Parts: sequence; structure tokens; C-alpha cells
Amino acid sequence: MADAVHWADIIAENMLKENGKHLVAIGITPSGDINISKIREAVTADAVYRALLDRGEDVDFICIADNFDPLHKVYKFLPESYIEHVGKPISEIPCPCGGCANYAEHFLKPSLEALKRIGIDPRVYRTDEMYRAGRYNEE
Repeated sequence: MADAVHWADIIAENMLKENGKHLVAIGITPSGDINISKIREAVTADAVYRALLDRGEDVDFICIADNFDPLHKVYKFLPESYIEHVGKPISEIPCPCGGCANYAEHFLKPSLEALKRIGIDPRVYRTDEMYRAGRYNEE
């Protein structure tokens, strides 16, 4: 019987067809509580990242926190007063509990902490900072 091959190993092997440094990236829009779909993306990417590391490859694992996404509506967990913030970037909206720098950090912090608890720790980039630094200007 042949050895079983993990799907992440197959993806890693396909990535190795390209020379140079490899990048595994996930995205999180911190607009609400962490849920299984946010965890699934991170677990999937982490498996590929680890498969590349196991092969001794030069690889980065990053998370783009889309904290510049607008608030789309007043969600059930928010007070009606948040109506004035609909359409604003979530990085520019007050924290619902008052304990974080803004709305986005209120939800991003526990999401990243949950990932760390299961051993997933990508380098995090916040889109508001990237926009202000001109990182998207060329595109």
C-alpha cells in the first residue's frame, strides 16, 4: 500500500514549481465575532505553510486584516446609535465595549488570540495602515 499523501503536501509540491520565496496569505474582515469560516481559512493556509516549512522552503505566512472595510449595517449585537457609522471604515468606528482602539480591533484581537491558541500565528497587516502608507497606490 502506498503512503497516504496529505492534501497540503500536494499544494506545497505544486507551489514548489515556482522558484523563489513563497507566500501563504489569509484575509480576515474583523466585523464580528470569530466563526468557523474564519478559522477554516486560517487552518487550511497554515497546513500549506507548514508543509512548505517541512520541505525547508523560504515561506512567509501573512494575514491581511481588512479593517478598512465599511460597516455594512447595524448588526443585531450593536446599539442603534451605530447607524451613524454605516459606510465608514470599521477602523474608524468606536469600539462597542470601549476597551479597544476601534471597532475592528474589538473583533480582530480575539480572532488572532484564538488562532494563536491553536498554534497559528501569521504576520498581520492592517489595511488601514497599508492604505495610509501608500502600499496600494500602484495597484
